[in-house]
Amino acid sequence: MATPSVRQRLTKRRPARTLRLRLLAILLATLVVGVAAIDVATVSALRSFLLSRVDATLAAAIVPAANDVVLHPGQFDARLSLPPGSWGTFVYANGSTVTAPLSPVLYVGEQAPPLTRYEQGRYLPAVPLGRPVTVHDPLSDLAYRVLAVSLPELGGTMVVAEPLTSVD
Repeated sequence: MATPSVRQRLTKRRPARTLRLRLLAILLATLVVGVAAIDVATVSALRSFLLSRVDATLAAAIVPAANDVVLHPGQFDARLSLPPGSWGTFVYANGSTVTAPLSPVLYVGEQAPPLTRYEQGRYLPAVPLGRPVTVHDPLSDLAYRVLAVSLPELGGTMVVAEPLTSVD
């Protein structure tokens, strides 16, 4: 068998890409980028919407939750309508705390997420007042949306946490 000459090898190269093929490749690439951008925008908008609903639930639950935790710990108020795994901590002005579940727990042995921090001999809310924030619980590997609001009429600050199982 004879080896092909250099001339034969050069003439046997790939066929030239036609305009139709190049336009089709550009169209497919544009389609993939467009679908990916729409996907990112949709997921972002949905997450923002769900977080705003959780924030509204937390804001509505502050006063009833404070009454439950301070006056009737362990009794679940039907008006709260918080999902399972929600917790509340009342931080008194003197730095002492009362923590109780605000709904049935997610699993046996569940503990409250880190809602307070110990500083200078007293407990303080672990999150800024009046603004919902997301807190990760390292023990349960769950994310919680947490809101702390000062309630001077009860003599302290109420911290409410709702797991983000419906968002993530």
